[in-house]
Amino acid sequence: MTTYRLTKKTKAIKGTGGEDDFFGSMFNDTFEGRAGNDYIYGADGNDRLKGGDDDDYVYGEMGNDKLYGDAGDDYIYGGAGNDWLYGGVDNDYLSGDEGNDRLDGGAGNDDLFGGLGNDNLSGGAGNDLLDGREYTYGVDFVAGKDRLLGGDGNDRVIVDDGDYALGGKGVDVLNVQIYSSSIALTKYLIDFSKITGKKAADIGHGGIKAGQFEKVSVSIDDMDIGSVVTGSKGSDRISGEGKGGVINGGAGNDTLWAYGYDSSPGSGFIVNGGTGNDKLSGYGNVTLVGGAGDDQFTLSRNSGSTIADFSGKDYFLIKMSDFRYFDYNLNKYVAPVFDKANPVVSGADPKPASTFAQFFYDTDDGKLYYDADGVGLNYDLQLVTTLANKAVLNASHFVFVA
Repeated sequence: MTTYRLTKKTKAIKGTGGEDDFFGSMFNDTFEGRAGNDYIYGADGNDRLKGGDDDDYVYGEMGNDKLYGDAGDDYIYGGAGNDWLYGGVDNDYLSGDEGNDRLDGGAGNDDLFGGLGNDNLSGGAGNDLLDGREYTYGVDFVAGKDRLLGGDGNDRVIVDDGDYALGGKGVDVLNVQIYSSSIALTKYLIDFSKITGKKAADIGHGGIKAGQFEKVSVSIDDMDIGSVVTGSKGSDRISGEGKGGVINGGAGNDTLWAYGYDSSPGSGFIVNGGTGNDKLSGYGNVTLVGGAGDDQFTLSRNSGSTIADFSGKDYFLIKMSDFRYFDYNLNKYVAPVFDKANPVVSGADPKPASTFAQFFYDTDDGKLYYDADGVGLNYDLQLVTTLANKAVLNASHFVFVA
């Protein structure tokens, strides 16, 4: 291994073709690692650093630097200043850090992080991750106005306030994560139905504009009554929690979840699956509406949710891990044992029929309960959900997974 450590102005230095270390000066340095797994550190000045072949670490640090990974799986960090980062071929990791940076992943499946400032991120070919959030070292800063272009491939693009994003070719996912920095709730009116278009459309929040995306993944933790979030035309993942609001999946096979922690009049969530075979779940003051298609409703103990339209080929997903209970004889939590051929007892006043764990469905009011030990007396009934339409249930409606 050869180490180059500069303290004065020097002409461009090229590596040996093996594993080299380069440490720059306060001046404008030019390094080229060539072959080998190289470590290149620019320090101060406006540096030009090239990794060359193989897997390199390239750090610009201070100044407005131009950084190149070239071939190999490279790690490239801009540091402070307005930097240009080029991944080249293969699967690279690019982080702009501070400043208004320009990141280009090139070929390969790359991860691009803009960091602070108004950044331009281009994924290039491959299945890339582009992250425009102003987030570093565990601190969420004031958002910059980033421009994110997925390019070819199936990309995931994460945006925050002020960003402009185009997915490009492929099946691309727009990811929006909205977290409150205070205890105040917010009324959101967000519409992703136009993000599949060729031109970027305003989603209705934070000045974010997006286009050429096939699906969306969004999480909101502070929804207030009156909020409406509408998904795209694809298969979306949308979750919300707070005092209430409406979540519309729209077209596609959507995965929707809500937690309504307020039971006061006028509060609560309505989760609409729309068309498609959707997966819905909720906890607390939540009403689930499957809509058209064969929908999956994930159940959990004491969820308290309401299902408005259980019908057709709709079914319940029972995750055994969500129904674990404390066994006093074994002194530990265990998974329940169901008679899967007869998991539910239905009637106007259903009674335990075995020692297995069972569901009890009261056909008078549509309430579905869970009991961990059937005819045993150690565990109380727990309300799982209420079927507003009082649908007829049988074993075929229950699907069990670990």
